[in-house]
Formats: sequence, C-alpha cells, structure tokens
Amino acid sequence: MFDLGPAAQEMSRLVRGVRDDQLDYPTPCPDWSVTDLLAHVHLFATVFTHNARKEQPRPPNDLVDDWRVAIPNQLTNWPAPGARRQLGRAGYRPEASKLTSRTTPWLGLRS
Repeated sequence: MFDLGPAAQEMSRLVRGVRDDQLDYPTPCPDWSVTDLLAHVHLFATVFTHNARKEQPRPPNDLVDDWRVAIPNQLTNWPAPGARRQLGRAGYRPEASKLTSRTTPWLGLRS
C-alpha cells in the first residue's frame, strides 16, 4: 500500500504558492498552461476521492475560483477512514472536462 500523504502535502504546498500572474505560464507538458495543470490535478483528485468513498464522481469542469483552497483540501482530506485499503478505479468521462482532448493522449488512454 502506498502512503500518498507526503506527496499530497507537497502538492498542496506547491499549489498554494502559485501566483495569479503564473496561471498562463507554460508547463513541461506541450500546450498546457499552469491553469490547465491545476484543473487536471483537481479533476483527478476529485474522482479519486469519490471513488474511494464509493460515491458518484462529480469532478469540476474548469479551474474553480477558490482553487488555492479547494485543491489542497481535496488532496489532503480525500478518503474516509479505511478508504485507502479499498481497491477501485478512476472513472473516465469524456464530457467531464474541456481538457479531455489534451489529457487523453498524455495519459495514454484511448476513448
């Protein structure tokens, strides 16, 4: 079993440190801005949270207004006690995000 706590804490620290003027900056992923990457992290953290809790995923479509709070909260508070011991899989819904056309090839997924 993997302990995602340290990685979630570090990602939360990095997210909180992003300034508004950096949102349009490029990332190492071609055609992705910092905004795109933050929305991607939030989308998948939300899907993992709902799956761990055996709930229907309702991921955000875009970067939410309160992303500096919402993303770290999602990363650090995601499963209910014991949820990390359960196996599940991340849901994939093409309509869930405008990023789909860019995330699908990058993740190696096929629609």
